[in-house]
Amino acid sequence: MRRWFSILMLGALVIAGIPSIAAAHNLCFNETGFCLEDPFSDYWESNGGLPVFGYPINAATDEANSDTGQTYKTQWLERNRFEIHPENAGTPYEILLGLLGKNRLAQLNRGVEPREAGAIAGCLWFEDTGHNVCDQAQGLGFKSYWQSNGLKIPGLDAYARSLQLFGLPLTSATMETNANGDTVMTQWFERARFEWHPNNPDQYKVLLGLLGKEVRENTPPPQPIMLSGIGPKVTDPLMIPFGYARATFTHDGRSNFIVWAYQGSDRDLIVNEIGGYNGSRFVTGKKETFFEIDADGTWSLRLEPLGYNQGIASGGIEGRGDTVSDLFEPAKIGNIPYRFSHNGNSNFIVWVYCAGGRDLVQNEIGPVQSEAVARFSKGPCFYEVQADGDWSIAPK
Repeated sequence: MRRWFSILMLGALVIAGIPSIAAAHNLCFNETGFCLEDPFSDYWESNGGLPVFGYPINAATDEANSDTGQTYKTQWLERNRFEIHPENAGTPYEILLGLLGKNRLAQLNRGVEPREAGAIAGCLWFEDTGHNVCDQAQGLGFKSYWQSNGLKIPGLDAYARSLQLFGLPLTSATMETNANGDTVMTQWFERARFEWHPNNPDQYKVLLGLLGKEVRENTPPPQPIMLSGIGPKVTDPLMIPFGYARATFTHDGRSNFIVWAYQGSDRDLIVNEIGGYNGSRFVTGKKETFFEIDADGTWSLRLEPLGYNQGIASGGIEGRGDTVSDLFEPAKIGNIPYRFSHNGNSNFIVWVYCAGGRDLVQNEIGPVQSEAVARFSKGPCFYEVQADGDWSIAPK
């Protein structure tokens, strides 16, 4: 006999909807389908906007910083990465930028280049790293761009503001081929990569490389956590390193297979089955967790982060058995009619979980051919399906 229990509530995420401008000063972009919420939206607008940061390329979520190991509310943009640092709350440094120039060079197995011979007349000389930053034309180029852009932080002079935005130069200016295949004059900084495009209009002759996109696409995904055993066991505590985890269980016994998840003072019943089992359930991450497993056979557990599949919003999803879908942004906020099917003989339960809330859209037993309205709040969203047969979920 199957029982079902509600899973842990999804923590708050930043909405990433489609309209041009949403409420509460959210900035949303059709180009990528993601939004910037406060305080990221104010920061983006105040410190250079699209030319400096590019479009957002994911929804804000908790993420570990690879340089410090600490977890911050993080959002990636085409040219940078925003992090909220609560320890700096109430100061101009509550949002910090990633060292993406340094990170991308490391991905390319490069580092800080050897120091140059010395300062060059008419250029900016940075003693800390031993590199000059020069213009490529009269009044135009890397020097002028570095000097004329910077973070708007009260109390800092223009030099310090530019340093906060771009960081120190890590290389000399040389010809390189960028990710788009263009061979251009290039200079790397701690937080940026400058590219000289002489055929562009003057205001676009210096462009910033798409470091946010490049670093994120070339960062290996977190490795799954694998556990296994035979019979009853209480696992050692482990830190789930990703924000929203899919827990996939298998069991080859004939009797009870019951799994409890413990996180601090919270306890949640994840699986309650009899006999063989193979299915997935949702578990919140970024917390120390241990599992209490009651089994009479061999069992396994695989913990992995939820992926992102925007096609679910328009095309729906199908599968077999208990499943946790990838994340997606809802096609719209509000009520959307759906079709549901299930050919199993036991429970068919479908939850829609979104950052803004959850909705139970199916709670049936046996075969199902039905229509129902799903209520979507701000995303990201995902489905958790409990079923013993083949099923499908699709917009009507």
